[in-house]
Amino acid sequence: MMNRKLIYLFICTLFAFCSCSDDEKIDYTAPGILAGEWWVTYYQETAPDKWEVIGNYKNLPLYTYNSAANKADELFVDDQGEFWDFKVKAFANPGALSFGSDAELPNLSYEDCNVVITEGKVMFNAAKSKTGIVTDSICFKVKFSDDPDQLVYKVEGHKRTGWTDDEY
Repeated sequence: MMNRKLIYLFICTLFAFCSCSDDEKIDYTAPGILAGEWWVTYYQETAPDKWEVIGNYKNLPLYTYNSAANKADELFVDDQGEFWDFKVKAFANPGALSFGSDAELPNLSYEDCNVVITEGKVMFNAAKSKTGIVTDSICFKVKFSDDPDQLVYKVEGHKRTGWTDDEY
């Protein structure tokens, strides 16, 4: 009888401790919604305001993330070698959902290359994933100092959902 009372008391105490916790607020990094994993496609301008996909550079991963200082006005943009092998620390404006720089930024992936990112924008719930899930959209233009043709490329895509069916 005493064992049953102890077990009952233990179970009640366990439930009391488990039920007291509140849902914790999720804290984003300082750049907020600008940070994430993206599936992007690279475009080349073939005529004024006419863009075409560049070869097989379609649905490739791109990463945007905060710096170690976790400042709201700093955002790394990193293709991890999928297109041009670029990684730059761009200016970020989370309030306006924008990022980029009109000035050349050093490419941190390799030397002797500077990168200009312009018109960087993230749009909340403005895209659909491969399976139709509503997600965020990203777009920007990028130029590389070591590109012999000095072309401006357009990058567009959507945020990775994490669902297996949405992977490319």
